[in-house]
Amino acid sequence: MHACNVWDVIDEVLVSYHLGRNDKNYDTSIFPYGTTYSKVKSTIDTAIKSKKLVRTNTVIGTFNIKGIKYILDDLVEFHPSIVNFLPLNVFDDAYDMGKYINYDELRPILKSAIDFLNEKLPTSLKFIRYMPFCGMEGYE
Repeated sequence: MHACNVWDVIDEVLVSYHLGRNDKNYDTSIFPYGTTYSKVKSTIDTAIKSKKLVRTNTVIGTFNIKGIKYILDDLVEFHPSIVNFLPLNVFDDAYDMGKYINYDELRPILKSAIDFLNEKLPTSLKFIRYMPFCGMEGYE
């Protein structure tokens, strides 16, 4: 029987990363097992070493917006090919969960985050998903 190496059969890795490791809420995350920085870092390092595309998804809501700098610092260290920000949406029942941030409040924070990442990760692509296109004028 031939043993298969997972890195030989995949083209890319997608990692969810929602709280930076230095965020005060890191250990009390709303995610059952928290944000496991060391596992994410190890996975991304191995993927890059194996010449695989690395994408990150970061859901943005009231639970992590105040610590976005910590997330950004970690993303810079991870050096992904693609960074995706996903604002919580009304169709995710975000209103009921008390996690939703309105677009007017979120817009300048995300623009600042994109500016920071453009400076620190100039070759990485940055996307904001599920936000009205007109709300990010100048960042289309």
